[in-house]
Amino acid sequence: MKTTERRALPVAFEEERAKFESHLITLPLKSGEAFVFNQKLMHASWPNKSMENRLALTIGLVPKAADLFMLYFDKNKNALSKFEMPTQMFLHYPEIIDKPLIGQLLETKRLNQKS
Repeated sequence: MKTTERRALPVAFEEERAKFESHLITLPLKSGEAFVFNQKLMHASWPNKSMENRLALTIGLVPKAADLFMLYFDKNKNALSKFEMPTQMFLHYPEIIDKPLIGQLLETKRLNQKS
């Protein structure tokens, strides 16, 4: 079994944390327990401060007829790009916060600057 060491993902909503901090809860899990949830749930985990590896598993179910794509936001250009992705994207593209190195760029849109 191949394992990949992942760096912690930046929290996109960190600047907004104070607005919803009082609504956050911690779900303690014991060794061997799992929590299954829909991807629409805002979620995070505390940093692993131990010397032990933390195992995480992601499983996605996609209908055969569905188009698989990825959105990438470029902060420097204030632009959002949409990439068509191959069905094996999760096997070959472990760094989900970086610009895709695989797939086909479909479109890029510059976002309006806030006044």
